[in-house]
Amino acid sequence: MEVIRYGDPAILWEKLRPQLLEQEGANNLIVGILKSISENKDQQSDEHLWVTVEDGGKIELAGWRTPPFDYGLWSPKIETTQALQCFINFLETEGMDIVGAVGKPALVESYTALAMPRFGLENTFTMNQGIYECRKVDPTLLGPGTIRPVTMDEIEKLTDWMIAFHIESLNQEPLRSEARDKLKTDTEQDLYYFYEEDGQVLSTLATARPMVNGISVNMVYTPPEYRKRGYATSGVAQLTRKLLDDGWKFTALFTDLDNPTSNSIYQKIGYRLIGESKHVQLRPRTS
Repeated sequence: MEVIRYGDPAILWEKLRPQLLEQEGANNLIVGILKSISENKDQQSDEHLWVTVEDGGKIELAGWRTPPFDYGLWSPKIETTQALQCFINFLETEGMDIVGAVGKPALVESYTALAMPRFGLENTFTMNQGIYECRKVDPTLLGPGTIRPVTMDEIEKLTDWMIAFHIESLNQEPLRSEARDKLKTDTEQDLYYFYEEDGQVLSTLATARPMVNGISVNMVYTPPEYRKRGYATSGVAQLTRKLLDDGWKFTALFTDLDNPTSNSIYQKIGYRLIGESKHVQLRPRTS
């Protein structure tokens, strides 16, 4: 087996595209990231990593990283131990950080099983994720309010909510200045929306990772004082319908499988479970 590194992500995108689009919704993470960065030179960085592990010209594994995020892993195979071993050997040889990973559960579990004892790491966070796809929305769940793009004078509120989202859902607390700068750019592109009723902002959500036929919905957050009133449900239903009306064939989103409430809500809207993913965060063992 050999590890091939790509300086131009567009080459990897064209190489993987036929296989990825066979299950575009389930592969929405790698499809959205790889397509977007391939098509936008200003998003590319020397810090990014794009590799495949191949055996006789056949792709056994694809791995990528866009710091500060963890490694993304994808494979068309069920048995990936040897390919993962090659990938980890490559990371060590190149002096790259051994951090967590996201991908299909079996793939991430194999990666962590290999990496943790070898590098003295511990698991600090695990999220079991459901991958959902929607092609039609139940109109009864649209709610009485409306969604609208976040405006530039609302950046501070959005920043407060997104920092709270990262702490609560992702076990991370981003620097406020960095989070604000990123949200400002996203807001200029109308990626973030507020759901409101009677002029009161109650929930937020965003679009992300446009693919070939679909687009993702993410960053769904309602402050604790507004929860259990259906605001997030209405917001997701409305944004999903808008995106489908705009011409996308489907929308996709990730859920926390350990949160039965949110999974039930998304299914009522019209989302169906099409796959699972796992995200594990690693750090050097402290004891």
